Amino acid sequence: MKIRLSETALRVRITAIEQEKIMRGETVQLSWDIGSSPLSIEIVLSDRNEGELVMKHNRVSLLLPDQATNLWHSNPRTPIAFKSLLSSKQTLDIEIELDLRERANH
Repeated sequence: MKIRLSETALRVRITAIEQEKIMRGETVQLSWDIGSSPLSIEIVLSDRNEGELVMKHNRVSLLLPDQATNLWHSNPRTPIAFKSLLSSKQTLDIEIELDLRERANH
């Protein structure tokens, strides 16, 4: 998993193996220590109609909409994109996509 974060966007590239795990209902996670605090980002398939970002303690969960598996079954290269409201004035554009460079290297 590769993550790119800016003030207005979160872009996540996943490997084909990670995509398959998500489609099976497994959680894919990336964790690291920042100072003395761990931080993790996880991608989880949900039963919701829309994607959602949930922050709890030191974990950021990206809840993918239930139609993500249908989209990926028809075309694994289809990015899953949604917006998440961070505050009353700020949204974050979120995109999860297959890392095509990783696939080309195998």
